[in-house]
Parts: sequence; structure tokens; C-alpha cells
Amino acid sequence: MPEPITTVTLGAVGAYLAKDGVAKLLGPTAEYLGDGLQQLVEKRAKNLARIFKSAENRLGEEISQPGQVPPRILKSVVNEGTFIDDNLAIEYYGGLLASSRTRSPDEDRGVVIAKSLETMSVYQIRAHYIFYSSIGRAYQDKPVNLSTTEGRKASYTGLSFEGFCKAMGLVQDPNSPELRSIMEHIMFGLSRLDMIRSPFFYGTNEALSAKGFTLDEPKIMVAPSLAGAELFIWGLGEGLSPPSRFNHTQILERVNTDDVAVVDAHPFDLPSQLNNG
Repeated sequence: MPEPITTVTLGAVGAYLAKDGVAKLLGPTAEYLGDGLQQLVEKRAKNLARIFKSAENRLGEEISQPGQVPPRILKSVVNEGTFIDDNLAIEYYGGLLASSRTRSPDEDRGVVIAKSLETMSVYQIRAHYIFYSSIGRAYQDKPVNLSTTEGRKASYTGLSFEGFCKAMGLVQDPNSPELRSIMEHIMFGLSRLDMIRSPFFYGTNEALSAKGFTLDEPKIMVAPSLAGAELFIWGLGEGLSPPSRFNHTQILERVNTDDVAVVDAHPFDLPSQLNNG
């Protein structure tokens, strides 16, 4: 039996979800929605409006050019993105829509990005955003070869552990069981999804000293992956750019610091005994 659902009129979610506004953004794919918007519960409809607005902001004047969003990507946004209320996740789904809007009906690479977002928790999405904006700034406009092991190894970045926790809204005590659990979920989860390079390193100064690190404060050492950089590019609405441009000024200018604090980060060389994997 279908789940009972509360209907809501288009007016309840703002003028942006008016038929003409949706059609302008989605192109012919808007026909797949039909009267379905009226069947969304109010909260999901509001989130969908936020995603559409984010996509519109990403596109700028380009929204007036001919184009459409592939139906499979719209399906993912409606079925998954509308259940998420986090601002950064909303921005990623908006960027996915903006990146997916092209003139070619066969351009559906965003389906892969959508699947990645569907498998990530809000914690992981926020951490991914922080990591790549931080790595991008640490290596801004410098060549980073993501297609080779050596290139990825050469792009490790050290982030302030305290700054990361603050940006994530987490407790900042490294000995907290809750924080340890969340950090394991974030780091091992992103690594398993190939969103960051393995190995990665984090923890107390004492724990990291045993691995050969010399630190003045607890840090997170992380390096980018091709898949992770691609998600970052698409989430910022620049899906037509190659992932290797994730650290270019033009891309980083799209990072919104209103939703997440800037984390202190710098290029970091791994100890020699660890830099052979």
C-alpha cells in the first residue's frame, strides 16, 4: 500500500515552483513531474524549491540558454535530495542539477554523481566539502595530477583538527567516544567510496607521533582522489570542467563560506616511512 502523503499546493513552496520556473530550469524534463509536485509533502517540496533555487544561482544567466536536465537525475533529486535539509547537501544537489543541464539528451554523467550523493550521509557530504575546499586552497592554481598515484600522494594536506570539528559542528575533544565514532564514519566511509585517498591520518598528537609525524597541534592528513574531486566539481555546478581543475581559482570562487567555516589547511609531506603506499 502506498504511503499516505499530505498534498500541498505549489503556492505553499513559493513562486519559484510555479510551472514556468520549473520548465525554464529543467527544460522538457519538467514534463516528468506533471502534477507530481502537488503530491509532495510540504517539507520535501520546500527542500526541492531550495535545490532548484541553488541550481538557478549556480547557472546564472546560462539558465536562459536552451537546455535540459536528464530525467534520471531529476528522479534522484526528487527521490533523495528532497529528504535532506542540510544546507551543504542542498547546495550539492543544486550543483548537480546545474552541472547536468546541457543541450545534449545523452549527457547523463551526473547519474554517477547522484548515486554517490545517495550513498553518503550528511556528515560525509559536509566533510567532503570541507576537505576539497581546503585542499583546493592549499594547492590553489598549482598542478595536481589526480590520474596518477604519485600525483595524489604529492597533494596531501594537513587540516587543523580543531578547525575541522568546529566547521562540522562536532565536539572538539579528541577523546570523546561520540567524536571517535563520527570520525571513523566520515574517514573510513569516504575512503571506502573513493572520495579521498587511502591512507589518511588523524588523531591525537601522541597517536600521530607514533607514526612518525611531528605536529604542533592535532591535524587531519588527507589527499584527494579523482572521484572525490569530480563530485566536488559537480557539486559546485561546474560539471563540464575536468576534476583536475578542482583547485583552480575559478572553481574555488564558487565555494560558499556562509554554510561552513574556513579551515586552516596547508600542504603536508608524509613521513618517509608512510609515503611508499
